[in-house]
Amino acid sequence: AAYFVSSFMSHSCCPNVIWHEGPEALHVVRARMDIAEGEEICISYLSENALLHSAHERKRSLKQTKLFNCACERCDKRALGGTSAMDCCRGFACPYCGKCAVFLPLDTGVRAADELSRCKCSHCCQPVGEHAQGMLDAEKTLKLQLNKIDKACEAKKISEVLSEAEVKEMLGLLGDSASGAVGPQHWLCERIWEHLAAWFEARGHPEEAVRLQQLRASYQQEVFPWANATRAWTMQRQARLLVRHFCHSRERARARRA
Repeated sequence: AAYFVSSFMSHSCCPNVIWHEGPEALHVVRARMDIAEGEEICISYLSENALLHSAHERKRSLKQTKLFNCACERCDKRALGGTSAMDCCRGFACPYCGKCAVFLPLDTGVRAADELSRCKCSHCCQPVGEHAQGMLDAEKTLKLQLNKIDKACEAKKISEVLSEAEVKEMLGLLGDSASGAVGPQHWLCERIWEHLAAWFEARGHPEEAVRLQQLRASYQQEVFPWANATRAWTMQRQARLLVRHFCHSRERARARRA
């Protein structure tokens, strides 16, 4: 009965419930947040990972797989009363102050480069202007690299896919570095950190793996502050890395004393 009812629930990229299968194939629906009386109950037709992607990516996926245009409050400014809402999953480093304080507005039908050129940094208030196309080009390059890694990891481990030089180069493209233009509050950064954290763990660098998992968790909390399985898994991986790092450090200390 629960499955029959939940199959009629609408989608939202800000879903107030999450569903899963319980014992004996029972369909269980649980609240992600406080739900007011009379408020519509919505689930996500997207995976937990995809809820952390940009509005453009989420809308493209839903259009391809579910054949509808998402108009929820995270995807369409009209759902917010026409305010100039920004996509918090698609942030760029300001070309003037370097802060990740430039966010592309939710889809307006205007060419992305033109829209971004009119955006102002929320930190230094400088307009992006002529730098817009270069920032979008950096985003495109990063996405192409991510697609290649995803494809390669279908057959190989991440430690076999990337060399040390390639990892260093990729880290330099991300917004948490001095030279990066994309992010760090950007969905592509979060996806790449996931791969690189696994790479550093496999190569025996748990400190860097922990740092990247923390960056992932911070991004996830910022863009989707409600209950989310991906954030729970990220925190679990981070905890395991910390325990493993502590055990290895203690063993090395004992070996030095011996």
